[in-house]
Amino acid sequence: MPWHKGQPFLEILETVYIGSDRNLIDLRFPVQYVLRPDLSFRGYCGQVASGVLRKGDEITVLPSMKTSRVMSIATYDGELDYAFPPMAVTVTLEDDIDVSRGDMLVHPANVPTVARGFEAMVVWMSEMEMDVNRPYFIKQTSQSGKLRIGGVRYKVDVNTLKRADPGPLSLNEIGRVAFTATRPIFYDAYQRNRLTGSFILIDEATNSTVAAGMIIDRAPSGQIPVNIARNQNRVSLLHKRESLISHAERVDRMGQEPATVWLTGLVGSGKTAVAYALEEKLFKLGATSVVLDGENIRLGVSRDLDFSSAGRAEHLRRVAEISRLLNGSGIIAICGFVSPAAATREQVSEIIGKDKFIEIHVDAPVEWCEERDASGLYAKGRSREVKNVAGVDSPYEAPKDPALVLRMNEIDVDEAADKVLALMRDRGILR
Repeated sequence: MPWHKGQPFLEILETVYIGSDRNLIDLRFPVQYVLRPDLSFRGYCGQVASGVLRKGDEITVLPSMKTSRVMSIATYDGELDYAFPPMAVTVTLEDDIDVSRGDMLVHPANVPTVARGFEAMVVWMSEMEMDVNRPYFIKQTSQSGKLRIGGVRYKVDVNTLKRADPGPLSLNEIGRVAFTATRPIFYDAYQRNRLTGSFILIDEATNSTVAAGMIIDRAPSGQIPVNIARNQNRVSLLHKRESLISHAERVDRMGQEPATVWLTGLVGSGKTAVAYALEEKLFKLGATSVVLDGENIRLGVSRDLDFSSAGRAEHLRRVAEISRLLNGSGIIAICGFVSPAAATREQVSEIIGKDKFIEIHVDAPVEWCEERDASGLYAKGRSREVKNVAGVDSPYEAPKDPALVLRMNEIDVDEAADKVLALMRDRGILR
């Protein structure tokens, strides 16, 4: 082949760099089997999919979210101090918690996406055409269950690699497909983790493998992962209940107009400190307000959500709905959330009501925020231990026309709260 100027194919195979093939950052240990030889021993067998598992490590069990520590890592040849991919080991925990096949052990600060819905690039391997109206079995790591096809976003022309019109996939066709599983699965993007990002589909009638897929991490550019505006089709059968107390009666009793103060800014910019300072000032004035703090919401209402783009969007949707209910009862809601996407904040304002939504940009340089960050989130984002950190590996879209800009590297928290209070007075929220 005189036209070929590169290395011989065999030489490429022998010299290609494969050191980065194994992900040693994100601990993923899918449990394949629970070993109970007697009542005194309970071990969890499986292959380390990624990351490093060490004796004494704190771990979280998915999906129960229970935590414990690694007591031992056992093999046929004896105990180990640590294990890494692709080692097959048996792990014992300090606490007797319920773990079964299909569960996954991870580090508490670094969890995969836990969701029922996801999208993937799929290769169809069956002579029977894809049927979007029937369920299939999914096998992903040691998990298995049923799912339905939400739709084919587009096909890929294998000759030009360009997108083609969507439609059910046939033999050897490739396409981007949306799925909804009957129960949450734990996954990473295939690009980040081949084992937790891949799956196969099985025909429940013939038990044959019909497709293989690679899970996609992000939605297409310009499209937020979850439309957090309320789905009117889904709620068309429901009817809104009206309170017997009028808006005017609430204003007269409480001496305030309901509103949602939405503080948006980078992690470490001071949003939470300003929110609680504002709440204290309102309390001393006799006003009724509630702070919706991101961490507190995550500990309760959004405990089941992960930190993926879709999980964060759903997290904000829930906060918006809570704020709307609080405003409906005449209460002022104070929300401090990064909420980096302008489109997401726009949908939040639609849920709450644009007349009650006050967007305030808590602004500060990312370097200043990182210096003040006590959580270590920026450092974890730069080391890729945590992904989608605004200002590190994910963009922050500053509000174009906020009601107020607080430059926190130039003023203190008390002064910032006073500025918000003055804005609320100007808008007639406080009587």
